[in-house]
Amino acid sequence: MSRPKQAAEVLRRIRDSGCTSKGAVFVNGLNVWDTYIRECLPNLPNDWHLQLWEENIGALGALNWCFRQYPNEPWYGFIADDEYLMPESPGDWDNKLIDAAGSWGAAHGWETLHQGKRFQGYCVIGGDLARAVGYLAIPTCWHWYGFDSMWEWLQGPKFWGGGEAYKMYFVPEVRVEHRHAYVEKAPLDECYKLGESRNEQDRNAFADWIKNEMPLVVERIKKAKAECASPI
Repeated sequence: MSRPKQAAEVLRRIRDSGCTSKGAVFVNGLNVWDTYIRECLPNLPNDWHLQLWEENIGALGALNWCFRQYPNEPWYGFIADDEYLMPESPGDWDNKLIDAAGSWGAAHGWETLHQGKRFQGYCVIGGDLARAVGYLAIPTCWHWYGFDSMWEWLQGPKFWGGGEAYKMYFVPEVRVEHRHAYVEKAPLDECYKLGESRNEQDRNAFADWIKNEMPLVVERIKKAKAECASPI
């Protein structure tokens, strides 16, 4: 929504790595379409496209829209526009993440902000797992907590406790430079400012999800995995 030149560099690095996976660049807000078309189109990897959305529905709304639009994919990934693939990553970095996640797990690389300790750094979620959950991000959250924190809580004791509903895999050879304003002590840009403006609402929505929705999600995952494993 406010980082077209950053997004172009992120895309250029992905393209130059030889990435073979398909992707969509979700552009939030009619007022920025022209800038993103100009900056990003020349840098799109093969089989990637711009998804232009008139309303700004936030990062989490964009993830869930994509999930509804493409409900039958074997896997789903998320790359933020402040995460830059580092040159030491292997050329098949995308396939390493996809293979690690499988159908019922999730995988992520190493990134400079959290050094592999958070579900960040080019994330992949198995398709069957995503469909069992029913969404990629908590629908009641707009920007914070609804993606990485949700998947971490569902994963269990590696992070903060939670449902222990599936396995999350760390793929350290996938290296990502995370240029985060809080670390670099740079002024917050429009994206950060807007995200921060929703922080309290998102935190409350996340707490409510943990209490009321997460137990149901855990049961959905366990039931779907059991049914998948049952003989026909």
